[in-house]
Amino acid sequence: MAKERNEKDAPDTRLADQVKQAYASARELWASIQKENLPRLIGIILIVGVISAVFFGLYLERNSGMFPSDPAPTPLIRFIDAFYFSIVTMTTIGYGDFSPKTPAGKLLIIFVMFTGVICFSLLTATFASIRVVKMIREGKGVTDLSRLKGHTVICGWKRKMEGTLEDIFTVNKDIKASDIVIIANISQDAIDLFKQQNPDFKDINFIRGEDFNETMLQMANIKEARSAFILADESSDASPSEIDSKTVMTAMLIGTIARNIHVCAELLDPKFETYLQKAHVAEIIYPRQYGRLMLAHSTAATGLVQVMNDLLDLNTPSRLTTTEFPREFVGRPYSDLKAHYGPNITLIGLIENVGSFFERKQEALREAQKTANISKIVENLQKVKQLKNNHPHFNPPDDYAVPDHSMAIVVEVREEESSDD
Repeated sequence: MAKERNEKDAPDTRLADQVKQAYASARELWASIQKENLPRLIGIILIVGVISAVFFGLYLERNSGMFPSDPAPTPLIRFIDAFYFSIVTMTTIGYGDFSPKTPAGKLLIIFVMFTGVICFSLLTATFASIRVVKMIREGKGVTDLSRLKGHTVICGWKRKMEGTLEDIFTVNKDIKASDIVIIANISQDAIDLFKQQNPDFKDINFIRGEDFNETMLQMANIKEARSAFILADESSDASPSEIDSKTVMTAMLIGTIARNIHVCAELLDPKFETYLQKAHVAEIIYPRQYGRLMLAHSTAATGLVQVMNDLLDLNTPSRLTTTEFPREFVGRPYSDLKAHYGPNITLIGLIENVGSFFERKQEALREAQKTANISKIVENLQKVKQLKNNHPHFNPPDDYAVPDHSMAIVVEVREEESSDD
C-alpha cells in the first residue's frame, strides 16, 4: 500500500519540482535582464512613445483629420489613440488606421520609425544575447549562484565522488542537493554523465575550473557559504605534493575572501599542516596517516580498530559526534553538563573555540586587555597566541567551568528501526 501511495504521489512531486525549476529559471532570467539594463531600454521605448503621443495628440495633429471623426473627443481619448499610433509605428506594424497629414507630423513619424527600429533591434539582440550567454554558461558548468546563501562549497573531485556525496547526505539529513556547489576541473561530459547515473544529485551546482582561482570561488558565492571542504583533488595525475600545494592555495584564498566560514581540508602529507593552520583551516583530515596510526595502535590496544570502525560506520547504531548544548550550562561545572545527557548519550569531553577563528581571537584579545596589570596582560596575550580553533578537551575535571563557544563530544547510541514483517 505504501508503494502504491508513493507511486500516486510521484507525479505531484515531479510537478512541484518542475514548478520550482521554472521559478528558479524565471528568477535567473530576471536577474540577467536587470544586469543587461533591459528595464532601462524598455523605459526608453515607453518614454519615446509617450512623448510622441503628447505631440501627436495635443499639438501637431489636433485638427488634421488624423484621428477618427468623433464629436469633441476628450484629451484622454486623443492621448490613448496617439500613444497607440506611436507604439504601432515604432514596432513597424503600421496598420494604417491612423496616418499623419501635416508635414510636421510626417517628420515626427520618420523620427519615431527610426527610433523604433533601433530600440526594438537592441531589445531583440539583448534577449538573444542573454539566451546565448545562458546556454554557454550551462555548457561550461557555470550557473548564477549569487542568491545562494548558507550553502556548502566542495573544492576538488574524487574518483569515487558518488560515494563521498552519498555519505554526506546520509549524515546530513537536512541538506539538499541544491545546497551543494562543487568546483572541479572536469569536463562537461563527466558532469552530465555523473548526473545521469545519480538522479539524486541532478540539482547539485557545478562550476568547472580550478578551485584555487579567485573567480571560481566568487562564482560559488563563497562569502555567503556556511562551510567549505577542500578535497585532495583526483581530477588529474598530479603528484601528492602538487595536490597538497593546490589545497594550501585554495585554503589561503578562501581565508582571504571569506574569513568567517568553516573550512575543512584534506591533506596527504602532514608537512603542509603549518600552512593550513596559518590559513586558519578549522579541521584537517589526513587520509593516508589514519591507516598507519590505527595499525600502530592496534599493536598495543586490542580491539581499538574495531571500536573506531564501529563509531565511524554510518550503518551502526553507535556514533561519535559533537553536539550543541543549552547556553545555560556555560560557566557551570562540567559535572552539570554530564548529568544533562540521557542514558543513550555519553559525554566524553568538549570541543572549545568553535566557530570563526577570527571572532574567537578578537574576543580573547578584548578579554586579555581588561586588566591594568602589565604582566597579567602579557600572560593573557601569550594565551591568546596559543589559542586553537576546535580544540578537543577530553574528560575534564567535574569542577571545570564549561567555556563559551564550545560543543559537547558525545558517543550516542541510536535506536535501531524495527522492520515490520
